[in-house]
Amino acid sequence: MAGVPEAGRKRRRALLAAAAAGALLTVSPAPAAAVVGIGNVDFNGPPPPALCINPDPIDLVQASGPAAPSYTVPSIPGQSSVISSWSHHAATGSAPIGFKVYRPAGGSTYTVVAHDGPRPLTSGAVNTFSGLHIPVQPGDVIGLHTGAAPTACHFSAPGESYLFRSGDLSDGQQGSFVLNSGEYLNVSALVEPDNRITVSGIKRKKKRGNARITLNIPNPGDLHLLGKAVRVRGAHNLHVTTGPLSFVIGTLGFAKEKLLARGKVRVEVQIVYAPTGGTGVTQKQPVKLLKQLR
Repeated sequence: MAGVPEAGRKRRRALLAAAAAGALLTVSPAPAAAVVGIGNVDFNGPPPPALCINPDPIDLVQASGPAAPSYTVPSIPGQSSVISSWSHHAATGSAPIGFKVYRPAGGSTYTVVAHDGPRPLTSGAVNTFSGLHIPVQPGDVIGLHTGAAPTACHFSAPGESYLFRSGDLSDGQQGSFVLNSGEYLNVSALVEPDNRITVSGIKRKKKRGNARITLNIPNPGDLHLLGKAVRVRGAHNLHVTTGPLSFVIGTLGFAKEKLLARGKVRVEVQIVYAPTGGTGVTQKQPVKLLKQLR
């Protein structure tokens, strides 16, 4: 391909191959620096004991300590982040357990940002729940929610501590917690760059039979647009930055013939996007095009 650097040709081929593979896929391996693990779960040891035996449901959030791995969402400069999965090593016969993200509100007060579950657990095994999209901010802290049944919610760890309160705070609710020393929580999560593109607008032009689509890009990365019988103008194979991006789509071949004959046609655009250092995906966007017939 004349005029295109070798690096650009390789990136284009990789993105095209990713688009053909399916609706949700990895475009390229994510560098370790961009996908960060937080929290602590023993993935290789024996099932932990069910040390959390409470008469009432409780919320738990990790407190800071010198030895425990960080349970706090880090700052990834220039990127917005999401939690894409979380893990818990279940005790034998463990009851369902929930995952929560807390935001410090000062002192021992926290606000629940988001939650997942409670999830039923495979007994005596590490349980990982993936495919999540939980937007988070630097400084948010992961934790758990348990019902009134035995679970392995924490491990013994001298010098560490977690905070707890009775009840079940809903997303957006705030509460005060009590310190419990000598343990850290049995939960971990993966934090990575947000890869979910949203469509903020579709403006159809009946006179020309095309449409301008505006996307909201969550993070810098690589973008490729394609579709069967679709002509794309304004964005093909690009390195994009955060913010809005517009492009115009028209029709080719059988779709164009149908549009000219009936004045309307439905097409689909595949948006192949990989945030820098993150997981690539293909999102399918259906669009109805209209043409003013004379």
